[in-house]
Amino acid sequence: MVSSVFTDAELASLQLSSEEIAGKTFDILIVGAGPAGTAAAIGLRNQGFSVALLDRARFPREKICGDCLLPETVHYLNQLGLADQIIAYAHPVDGLRIYSCRGIDFEIPANILTLRRSTFDTLLARAAVKAGAVFCHDSVVSIEARPQSSLRIRLGQSQRPVNARVVLVATGAHSALAMRLGLTADSTPSAMAMRCYIRSSAALSTGILSYDRSVKPGFAWIFPLGDNLFNVGCGTVTGANKFDGHALRNTFERFLAGFPPAAKVLRHGQIETPLRGFPIQCSLDRQSLVMNGQVLAIGEAAGTTYPFTGEGIAPAIRSALLASEIVSAALKSENMILLKEYPNRLRHEMDPLYRGYQQAERWLSIGWVNDLLAARIKKSERLRHLCAGIVAGNVNPSEVYSLRGLLTSLWS
Repeated sequence: MVSSVFTDAELASLQLSSEEIAGKTFDILIVGAGPAGTAAAIGLRNQGFSVALLDRARFPREKICGDCLLPETVHYLNQLGLADQIIAYAHPVDGLRIYSCRGIDFEIPANILTLRRSTFDTLLARAAVKAGAVFCHDSVVSIEARPQSSLRIRLGQSQRPVNARVVLVATGAHSALAMRLGLTADSTPSAMAMRCYIRSSAALSTGILSYDRSVKPGFAWIFPLGDNLFNVGCGTVTGANKFDGHALRNTFERFLAGFPPAAKVLRHGQIETPLRGFPIQCSLDRQSLVMNGQVLAIGEAAGTTYPFTGEGIAPAIRSALLASEIVSAALKSENMILLKEYPNRLRHEMDPLYRGYQQAERWLSIGWVNDLLAARIKKSERLRHLCAGIVAGNVNPSEVYSLRGLLTSLWS
């Protein structure tokens, strides 16, 4: 897919070597070129700042994900002026069908797009370069703060450091750098998931979420990507100290064999890629987010991924846009103390929705509640409308998945 979007020359020139930026000073250096890092790069370049964007991988690079672009993500892409060009490569999905633990199913209208992350992230990186960001292939070894001066950043592939007034850490769930910098106290993932791609002629145009008992506690998914390709996976919401990769693999295999829509996809096709696992960080409440007043964590490095759904792209971009606004104000006013406002403002903006997702996750882990609510939602147009709003990101999940929501469902 990526090769059909970019020429070989474009891909070869997308990232510079670290020697080409060594010794230079930038207003902002961003570590990690996923959705959060590239969104911040674009936002800050649009404000006129010099930006260096680093990623340890050569692009295009594989990123394990469910490959969904939800309406909230499209909303933020619109703010960046990128929605139309990215939607042009995406595949529209005809709604979302959800299955309870015992197989009670209901369908909700949902404006979901699917696009492989290798393509999505490369499109964002190209947009950042087009906006004027310097994109470099390297990793960060250390960040040294100097009194009343810019930060000195040592890279893995250059003897000469790079300097920046502010550093944004957007390294995702792999938070070794965030741990070293004291931006997070715990790198243990909140959840784990696995996915593979299946090429199949099965007729399936809707996305599927399943809370099948074989997956509990957690959920599984099937999302069509177009061209007879499906992203199929499952995740566990148990604590990471209980995570067992072999057990999750077995869970996935049981789901694939025993869940009828999954079995149908496999029966009419074949697995095209290995099953691969990835960590998920839903830990906004246990991150410090700022180090030395000049280093900020954004995106999944800040634990912004939603519990319950594992949706990470929209909240990552949201955090990046907020950080960009605060960094811009601090640099323009020469008042770096403003950067310390970032953690409180991020939590203030995200906390209500974040808590709603946590509550929904707890409720749906209870089998009989999961089945009861599915039965009620199936019969209630109002509840299906609310569920569509949850998917779109404009309804708090606690409107449905709470005691009030449960009682309301009994007569709605």
